[in-house]
Amino acid sequence: MTRSTKVGADWRGDPSAALLEVLDPAQNHSFRDHYLDVELDLSQVLFLATANQRDTIPGPLLDRMEVINFDGYTGEEKLEIAKGYLWRASAPATACSKTRSRSPTRCCGA
Repeated sequence: MTRSTKVGADWRGDPSAALLEVLDPAQNHSFRDHYLDVELDLSQVLFLATANQRDTIPGPLLDRMEVINFDGYTGEEKLEIAKGYLWRASAPATACSKTRSRSPTRCCGA
C-alpha cells in the first residue's frame, strides 16, 4: 500500500474499514473480497504501507501498524537537489527564469 495518509471515506465506502479487517489477525484468515467475490486467507501476508504524515491515518488503523520513521531531507539537502538536478530542467518553463534571478539559490528562497 502506498500513501495510507490518503485513506478516507466517501460515497464509495470506507477503505480504512477493509484495511482494519485485513490487518486484524482474528479476521484476516477468512477475508472476503466482495469485488472479486472470493475468500482469501491473508493471515500469512506482510503488508507494507507508506505515509507522508502519521496524523492523517485513522487512529484504529494506526494502532494495528508497526511504525518505522525515516528522516526526510533537510532544507540544505533539498536545495542541493534543486541546484543539481531540477533547476536546469524546470527553469526554462517557470516564472523563475523570466522574472527572477537565474540562480536556483535565490529563486528557491534560500
